[in-house]
Amino acid sequence: MNLHKHARLPPLARALLAQHVEQRLRVEVAAQAAGVSARTAYKGLRRLRTKVRPARKIAHHDRGSVRISPRRPA
Repeated sequence: MNLHKHARLPPLARALLAQHVEQRLRVEVAAQAAGVSARTAYKGLRRLRTKVRPARKIAHHDRGSVRISPRRPA
């Protein structure tokens, strides 16, 4: 997975944050330990729970197999 340069909570840190929360640590305290805001921590936990994946860009060669208009009779 490619992470952009502004990503505050990559997947490994997100998993570690979830682990801290499962161990009954408050989200605010776990977020401070991870170096992010509580809001970012809640967003990361939500993404982990819903398993949101970044949208996959369709490569140019993938689009060629999809036919939009019907074929003309020969």
